Amino acid sequence: MTKNYYEILRVSPNATSEEIKKAYRVILKEIHPDLNPDNKESEEKTKKVNEAYEVLSDATKRKKYDQSIITAQRTSTRQTYSRSTSGSASPFNSTTQTTSTRSTDGGFGPFSYSTFFNGSSKKINLDDIIKENEEAYDKFIAFLTKIEEEFKQFNLTTDSVRKEIEGKRGKITSYELDGMKSSLEHQLEEIKANAQYYDELIAFLAEIDVELKQNNINLTTNSVRKEIAGKRGKISKKELTKIKSDLKSELEEAKSKTTAYDEFLTFLSKIDIELKQNNINLTTNSVRKNIEGKRGVITKRELSDLESNLKKQLEEIKRNAKYYDEFLEFYKSVKSKIDKSGEKFNLEELEKYIDPKNKGQQPKEFYKEAEDKLNELNIQLTKLLSQRFNSLHEEMQKLEIIYYINNFMQKKGISLSSNLSFDDLKEIEEYKNTYVETQRNLKALGINFDVILKKLKRSQQSLSLEELRIILRNTEEMKQKDLLSKWKLNNNIVSEINEHNAPKM
Repeated sequence: MTKNYYEILRVSPNATSEEIKKAYRVILKEIHPDLNPDNKESEEKTKKVNEAYEVLSDATKRKKYDQSIITAQRTSTRQTYSRSTSGSASPFNSTTQTTSTRSTDGGFGPFSYSTFFNGSSKKINLDDIIKENEEAYDKFIAFLTKIEEEFKQFNLTTDSVRKEIEGKRGKITSYELDGMKSSLEHQLEEIKANAQYYDELIAFLAEIDVELKQNNINLTTNSVRKEIAGKRGKISKKELTKIKSDLKSELEEAKSKTTAYDEFLTFLSKIDIELKQNNINLTTNSVRKNIEGKRGVITKRELSDLESNLKKQLEEIKRNAKYYDEFLEFYKSVKSKIDKSGEKFNLEELEKYIDPKNKGQQPKEFYKEAEDKLNELNIQLTKLLSQRFNSLHEEMQKLEIIYYINNFMQKKGISLSSNLSFDDLKEIEEYKNTYVETQRNLKALGINFDVILKKLKRSQQSLSLEELRIILRNTEEMKQKDLLSKWKLNNNIVSEINEHNAPKM
């Protein structure tokens, strides 16, 4: 059914152009969506009013519209007349039908020509109207062919329109065809505008890609390009503007993520330095590999969580490293005692515990069994040391030099009950041997030990190991050369001892 545009604009069919324009403005103010944001029907009403004004404000379109109204009335009247004369059932008789279907001014049905043409009677030739419609149809087909080339640029066709009007030559009014033409032209303009916005977006995407590359952000706009591929002219300005806006936001977000990413890399470097300083054979390489290529992608929150976990792991690693160092020190201490003892103990089964790879990675419990083993060895070594000292002590008692040894141990701060070591035992044994050898040499040379001690103003028990070494060396030299007198030997010994004990500048 043809829309009554006069009714929509609230004007009569014989209204002037000025009256139509005035009515249009008044109605538009009443129903425009911007002035009626809460009225959901405003947009639809506005479309109808605009459509009516577009037709009635144009003289050519208005004329064709009026003709379509007349054609519609004439068709309706013919159908009514045919039914009334064929004897078909009707609530009205033929007289009533004939009288009611034709108006006094030549019109048909409930409308008369005067209703639309200010009471003036016009003679309408239906064949002329059909011919006019056919001509309009042919022109419209030519228009479709012409516009088809432009549509192809945007992967579009006019196939749907052609299908709609197929077989309707002469049946579709020129007004309807003009409306379709106007609609297609409007669509084409809109598509062209959208294509321009599309091209601007493509250029913008290229700028984004450059900026991402400059900031070493491992992202591209490929997903967006894929999404809009083949849609040039088909995506509205609103959609393209939103895509552009979203991309700007995502770019800014990616930039902020790069700052957090770079700070995290600095944090990893600090951890690597700390691990190296503590001789811990670990690195942050696995973490670096995990985040590789995610600059600008991984979120600040994710990096913060990683940093927090790494700090906890680092504290645990440092604790474990401390356990390793303590065990290693204990192991070295026991091994040193073993080496100095000259005894053979098997430490091979403990070597796996001192592997540098364990440092920082094994908890305290890992070393428990090995520590127990070292403690057992330590006890055995302490017993061995005590046995050797007791044997030496007995030997010194037999030589009647036990007092010299006790005095020596007291000066060295050595105690059998507390801190006696194999080094101490070795030094005590050397003192004994040096003293015995010195006495033997002096006796062989006929020199009285007391003369030397008197010159030194010292007692025999107060001689240190180094002083005994000096006396021994001089007596050995005298035995070899047999050149020095006893007097000179005594003086040399005393002089050298005094020089040895003199304060150093």
